Amino acid sequence: TFAGSRQGVTRTLPLEIYLQRESDADAAVALSLLLVAVAAVVVVGLGSRRLRAPMAGNPP
Repeated sequence: TFAGSRQGVTRTLPLEIYLQRESDADAAVALSLLLVAVAAVVVVGLGSRRLRAPMAGNPP
């Protein structure tokens, strides 16, 4: 398996942030904020789903 759109070329968001940091610091900051925002959405989504699920030891 490979990560990216072409076999033999690895392009993930953390790697892209690192590469952008070398050439365009503003783009690297924007991509970093995007990565943090996506992570926050995932954590909040999973947390709210977990809170709505009934507890195993507490019947309704």
